Amino acid sequence: MHQQSGRNLTEEARTLEDSGDIRYTSPAGLVYTKSKRVKIRIAHIQVHLNDSTIKPVHTFFKTGTAVHNDIIRFIDEIFNEFQNNNIDVSSQDRTEDADVGNITLGGNLYQVIDNYNGNEHTYTIIPLANQATPYPIIGTNGGTHGDGGNLYGYCLKLAVKGSDILINTLFPC
Repeated sequence: MHQQSGRNLTEEARTLEDSGDIRYTSPAGLVYTKSKRVKIRIAHIQVHLNDSTIKPVHTFFKTGTAVHNDIIRFIDEIFNEFQNNNIDVSSQDRTEDADVGNITLGGNLYQVIDNYNGNEHTYTIIPLANQATPYPIIGTNGGTHGDGGNLYGYCLKLAVKGSDILINTLFPC
């Protein structure tokens, strides 16, 4: 693994990627690498850290959130919560809007919904209603057609190839 103690994992991975290293493995064992469509994975993930007026609709994380500060460390946190709550990302059973459990992020409880299309899992991680603590606003609906609306949940896209869990992206939803 490439991690050094206390270092920002996203900056570390981006530095390695910029130097030509095409594969980064996070401390949680998640793999970030190029694909046929995406040649620069970390840069692809970082697109959701700022608004893009090139795209009609583009969601992005608010500055100052845990995600914005270190997106790879946050994805590791989500994955660790998946493991702690027995959410099996290696399942190859086709699903549509399957409730696979709950996780806790930042002291708040979230429901995890899995959509698996036979190739890639998309996990929608949404706040559970009726909690005493208000959920933090984590993102904004931007782009040329975005309404600037507040976003409270996360969408994590990943694929499993052999023993590797390949991260595609994380964005607010």
